[in-house]
Amino acid sequence: RSGSNMAVIPKYGFPVDVVELDTQRTQTSYESMGISLQRDLSIAIAEFAPTSKLVANKQEWTSYGLKKVAEKEWERWYYCLKHQKFIKKEKLEVLRISE
Repeated sequence: RSGSNMAVIPKYGFPVDVVELDTQRTQTSYESMGISLQRDLSIAIAEFAPTSKLVANKQEWTSYGLKKVAEKEWERWYYCLKHQKFIKKEKLEVLRISE
């Protein structure tokens, strides 16, 4: 985590919440090599959502999924009907043992 994400330094002026649309996965053309589509996270959540279309470099790009990064695995959450709340996977195992 960066210093601004941990509230050590202010975020304004520092591009810390930036994500990129990976265009090189689907096309190996010159157009996909020469383009970098980056957005602030608050904008990217809508513009890069699966099936969203975006025009850049005189081409239409369609997002089709989310890219998982090996070093940054997503947390797993489950919804417990009995307790009516979301529970992290690790805590779910503890809850099963204690009941």
